[in-house]
Amino acid sequence: IERHRGLFLAAEACYREALELRTQLRDRHGIAQCQNVLGVLSFQRGEVQMAKINWEAALDAAQDLGAAQLEALVLVHLGEAARALGHHEEARVRFEEAVARATEIGERRLLSDAERQLGLVALHFGDTATAKRRCTAALHLAESAGIQVLIGRSLVALGEVDAVTLFDDTNPNVESAGAHYQRGVDVLRAIGNDAELAWALERYGRFSIERGELDRGRGLLSESAQLFTKLGLPQGKDVWAVLDDL
Repeated sequence: IERHRGLFLAAEACYREALELRTQLRDRHGIAQCQNVLGVLSFQRGEVQMAKINWEAALDAAQDLGAAQLEALVLVHLGEAARALGHHEEARVRFEEAVARATEIGERRLLSDAERQLGLVALHFGDTATAKRRCTAALHLAESAGIQVLIGRSLVALGEVDAVTLFDDTNPNVESAGAHYQRGVDVLRAIGNDAELAWALERYGRFSIERGELDRGRGLLSESAQLFTKLGLPQGKDVWAVLDDL
């Protein structure tokens, strides 16, 4: 409850207490679940190495227990950590492993997340066609599963893909980039997910600034910075710094 309210410090205290209880009970699956969420909370604070430690421990336990759904989830997270550290090939391998596990168990939610991440890896390597295909597949999976947060994430990812060739006058995707960003923001705002919304606003704001839409960009970045600050996340400082330079 505290986590979904955006009260991450309170949420972490709850999960650490739960981890201690699960450890006393020797509940390995419960321990792995707590380690996974503690990794998520560390990652949101920008503590990538700490997140990776928690996720690697959770992955070992999930594989030992044969908990395929948890394994696929943690593989996605480890791919995110690798991307954040600039290890894009390692990230690709993790996401491909997650796709394989999610496909085996028919888990569309995790398959959508892994496909989206593979699209962003492809984008990093300059393969925009694959990036578009993967992110579009992620959106369709999210829509078929009816999971709004994944729909929002996929729309924002498609915005990033379409925005890559922003300064190419012949690029037909610039307008669709803005439309994807806006739809993603609308979805995330509607479900009240402030953490995801803050990231979406930040990306949409930077895109708008690069496109010369300064007023729109400032407004989006300002709201993003306020949300990050409210949530106690360090990314707020970076966004305020961008605003100070405008």
